Amino acid sequence: MKARWLFASMAAALSLPGWAAQSEAADISMAIYEGGFSVVEEARRVTVAKGDSTLALDGLPDGVQPDTLVANFAAGSGVRLRGQRFLNSKHALLDDFVGKTILVVTTVAETGQEIVREAKLLRARPGLLIELDGRIELSPPGRIAFPGLDDGVVLRSTYALDIDADRAGPVDYRLSYMAQGLGWTADYAVELDKAEQTASIQGRATVRAPAGRSYRNARVRLVAGSVNRHVHRGPRPQAKMAMRASAMAADAESIGSPVSVSELQVYELPRRQDTRAGAEEKVVLFNAARVPVQKTYRLISDSNAHIRHWRGPAAKRNPDVRLKFKNEAANGLGMPLPKGVMRAYGQGLFLGEGRIRHTPKGEDVSIAIGRAVDVTAERRRTDYRIQGLPKGTAEVAYQITLRNAKSQDVTVDIVERMIGEWQILSQSLPHKKDTDRQAVWQVPVPAGGEVSLRYKARVRFC
Repeated sequence: MKARWLFASMAAALSLPGWAAQSEAADISMAIYEGGFSVVEEARRVTVAKGDSTLALDGLPDGVQPDTLVANFAAGSGVRLRGQRFLNSKHALLDDFVGKTILVVTTVAETGQEIVREAKLLRARPGLLIELDGRIELSPPGRIAFPGLDDGVVLRSTYALDIDADRAGPVDYRLSYMAQGLGWTADYAVELDKAEQTASIQGRATVRAPAGRSYRNARVRLVAGSVNRHVHRGPRPQAKMAMRASAMAADAESIGSPVSVSELQVYELPRRQDTRAGAEEKVVLFNAARVPVQKTYRLISDSNAHIRHWRGPAAKRNPDVRLKFKNEAANGLGMPLPKGVMRAYGQGLFLGEGRIRHTPKGEDVSIAIGRAVDVTAERRRTDYRIQGLPKGTAEVAYQITLRNAKSQDVTVDIVERMIGEWQILSQSLPHKKDTDRQAVWQVPVPAGGEVSLRYKARVRFC
């Protein structure tokens, strides 16, 4: 017996009476969010039969959120939506073959030869019931196979609409849904000049698409911001993504400033895009040239150093190195910057990276890219006293020595984190009270030189 078989252990297919012809997406609009999800709207056309039929929503991504599916048929189409359901292809296929001939396949252990016998499917669930060789079998041996299927079957589990049409023919409808897995992240490339005083900055978006669905010629908007969601998992698992990189905008055409919508920032891609299943695509958000930057050094103390009665050797550290610039139009920026990783480069080298938060226009952007090599700090406690002071009060003195082995002058911000109530009693350089728990000294250190900051503080910590 030579026939086309579909085994129940494989991805089963679905064929239903009154099945509407497969629909085609004529126009697609996608809003892709940073949180790894998207809102998709598709304009589709489908050929329906008169009366009741089932419309398969083919081509949905694996991460579709079923309770967000909304279908709207064009006015005057004469089509009414009766219901919406998920169809499991294996179960539906078995249901459709009740009362029909199926195949039971067994294997001879000694030879590996397959023996195929015809049987009648009496019941699909709960539990299979078949008539085989004149006997009723509850647990048939081997595996179940099906004869060749009719044309127009759907080769996967799917969502479907139950519809009623006044007439047969093509109709238009719009389908919208939310899908998990299709999202985007921002990153930035900062190229410093040799003097490290200006930089070229490029903002990029990486769009990641899950396996299971590609979108062609889609209008794409990238949405930055935070929205509350209560995600309900659908019956279809999300497939693993096979990542590959390609250029979404090879000519590095930038998008420009986003548009504010409610509390969100929306970047609209200037051209329609193809988003391929399992792909990772890059698109340029903006390019800014010759942005003035500041390179700073920052040394931050331990938060409870002032309350520990500790004696020991001086602590040696290297200050953090930070890059700072103003997000303003005069610098070629002046637009909301979505959160993401900012990477710094200079003279063909990677200098370090940091993460920025959502940054409105007009605010400073500052990232820590690493630690200094030629600038060092030595911190020594020179005095600690609690005798004769109120309970929970201490007086503590420090000397912090900065050494600069570079060929140019630097300024180091020394940040001393205080606890409780505090007061600076004496100091060799003036400080600024940055917050109620931070004192900051800006200490200039000449090239090849050494400078010491000395201060004494009274701290009440309980």
